[in-house]
Amino acid sequence: MGTKFSFQATRTITINWNIDDYTPKEHIEALKESGFARAHEMINEGFIEGDLNDNIRMLDTDPEDGIPYTGYWKVDHADR
Repeated sequence: MGTKFSFQATRTITINWNIDDYTPKEHIEALKESGFARAHEMINEGFIEGDLNDNIRMLDTDPEDGIPYTGYWKVDHADR
């Protein structure tokens, strides 16, 4: 009879955007979504960390050319 082997891994993705207390909550929600989407794309390409860039224009008060945001993401693995 064959040997059973079980393995479980957990990935933690950390997203850090350069924002401040004046960043609109709508922008924060959009940044969460775009940050995780970009991290997921890059993880599938074999990366474990990378830069984030986004430009958001969604509110009437946002400038015509949007508001640029930068950030960083990384993934950590916890094997069990």
